[in-house]
Amino acid sequence: MDLTVLLPTYLDGMSLRDIVVKLDKVIRDRYVRSKLKFIVIDESLGSDDNLNIFIHEIKKSQLWKNRVEVLTPPYRSGNQGAILWALRTINWKVSKADSILAVMDSDGEDNPDDLPILLDKFLENRLDVVYAIRGKRKASFSFKFGRYMFSKLFRILTGKQFEGGNFSVIRTKWLVECLKLGNFTNSFAGELISIAAKKASVKCDRSPRWDGTSKTSLSGLITFGFRQLIPWSEIIAVRSFIFFIASSTFSACTSIMVFLLKIYSDFSTPAWTTLIVGFSVLAGFLTFLLFIVSLVLVVQVDATKRMIHSVESTK
Repeated sequence: MDLTVLLPTYLDGMSLRDIVVKLDKVIRDRYVRSKLKFIVIDESLGSDDNLNIFIHEIKKSQLWKNRVEVLTPPYRSGNQGAILWALRTINWKVSKADSILAVMDSDGEDNPDDLPILLDKFLENRLDVVYAIRGKRKASFSFKFGRYMFSKLFRILTGKQFEGGNFSVIRTKWLVECLKLGNFTNSFAGELISIAAKKASVKCDRSPRWDGTSKTSLSGLITFGFRQLIPWSEIIAVRSFIFFIASSTFSACTSIMVFLLKIYSDFSTPAWTTLIVGFSVLAGFLTFLLFIVSLVLVVQVDATKRMIHSVESTK
C-alpha cells in the first residue's frame, strides 16, 4: 500500500511531531508492507517555532528526511484554502501509481488510531472515498452551540446533514480526475461530500487536542462554515427560489384577503394579520436575496471549474 498522509498545521508544531511518530507506528504495525509518506502544510508561513525545530530534526534524520515533506503556501488562506492549494501542488507527485491519500488535522483531534478503520473500509470495499463523521467531542459550550446552529442552518439550506471535516481517505486516481475537471476549488471538506463517487463514512469521536488550544479565530470558523455551503450553492438557489415563490404567493393572497375584508366587509381583522403579511413579505425578500447570492455563486463556481479544466487540458 502506497499511502501519503496530508497534515495541515497552524501553530501546532508541538503535536505534529508526536502525530507523525504515532501514525508511522500505527500504519506499520497494521500494514507491514506499506509505503508511508507525510506531507505537512505549514499554514503559519514559517512562523511556528516548534514546526521549524521539527523540520530541522527531519533534515538530520535518515529515518525521516525522505519521508516527510513540508509545503508552505504563498499566503494565508485558512485551513481549507491551504489544503486546496496543496492538492494542486502535489497531485502530480501522488498520482504516479494507484496510491492513497489520507487527510487529517495535526492537532490530535483526528485520532491516529482511527486511520486504520477508515483504510480497512476503503480497501475492503474498493471505494474512492471514505470520510469520518464526527461523533462525541470535547469542546466549549459556545463551540458546540455554534456548530449545532450551523448544522441546523445547513440542513435548512441544503436539505442535507452537515458532516464537514477533513479526516478522510481518498483514492489518488479519483482525486486527480476531480482536480482536472475543476473540482476542489472552494472547500475540501464540503466538496468531498458533495461530489459523486463510490464512498462511505465512518463515525469517529473527536479526541482532545494533544497540545495547547486552537489558534483558529472566530472569523476563521465562520469562513470555514461558508466554504462548506459553496459546493451546495445550486441546491440552495433552487430551494430559496421555491421558498421565495411560496412566501410571495402566501403574502399576496393574505394581502388581497385582508384588503377585501376591510373594503367589502364589516369584519374587523385582527392586528396580527398585518404583522403576518409583513413577515411573509420580509421572508420573501430575504429568500430572494439568498437566491440571487446563490445564483451568483453557481455561475462563479462553474466559471472557475471551466477555467481550471481548460488549463488542465492543455498540460
